[in-house]
Amino acid sequence: MLDNRFSVCYYLQPKMRKETIIAILLGVGLGLIFTFGVYTANQAVKEKKTEQTVSVVETTPSPSPKANLVIDEPENNLVTAKNKIIIAGKSQPEAVIAVFSEENQLFSQADENGLFSLEMPLAAGSNQIVITSIDSENNKEEKILNIVYTTKLK
Repeated sequence: MLDNRFSVCYYLQPKMRKETIIAILLGVGLGLIFTFGVYTANQAVKEKKTEQTVSVVETTPSPSPKANLVIDEPENNLVTAKNKIIIAGKSQPEAVIAVFSEENQLFSQADENGLFSLEMPLAAGSNQIVITSIDSENNKEEKILNIVYTTKLK
């Protein structure tokens, strides 16, 4: 009879295989590792956020003096039949003068009175010419001229 009771209890208990127990333990272990990783990452982000405090100070920049660039010739929007023009004007004494077009780059220096003059070749059609003056204190001023070179003028 003892054998009979034991066999009934044995059949009433659920059977767990060794593989099922291993799978459960591996799942719990991986879950704990994943949870620890997320916790560690969150702590690192919180520490980094507290280190990155930025203080903003608003300042009003003082206006810098201009290089006082004045172009005497040519006039803006000039239409010419000549393939070269003279660019002349006035800036600060001994300022560096840079003249750029799509095809050319010229550099010069204003004299002790601030006067400068350059001969600039023109491309056929519309030419946008940028004239920049930079004085000894690195103050910069820029002017843009549009010149049209055409051979159809008489």
